[in-house]
Amino acid sequence: MPSPHIAQAIIQTTDPARYITRLRRHTARMGERTHFSPRRGHRPPGPGSQHTPPRVTQAEWSDTHGTVTMNWGSWTVQAAPGTLTVRAEAADEESLQRIRDMLTTRLQSFGRREHLTLTWQPPG
Repeated sequence: MPSPHIAQAIIQTTDPARYITRLRRHTARMGERTHFSPRRGHRPPGPGSQHTPPRVTQAEWSDTHGTVTMNWGSWTVQAAPGTLTVRAEAADEESLQRIRDMLTTRLQSFGRREHLTLTWQPPG
């Protein structure tokens, strides 16, 4: 079995639990979506696009931790005082990049007032 591609971001934030809650809600909406719904803010892929939207197959949450498995790979979030750690894992680099892009877009949107930034690196 090929080794997975992994990336991690450690985010400085005053309220990491808030982002866990937001991601949990967003993931629940992704899991219930069977088609594109403009009301949910998701757009269908453009003409000729080879990308399909992520399909959530499993999600587990607590107040400080979340693990999500989807057709692109998996990701986890862990809240600790002053930080939120996000880890993405996929079978190939393209899928890893898709997960990273999705999480970066969502978290930066959720944290725009706090000017939240994500810097992805290999775990270490």
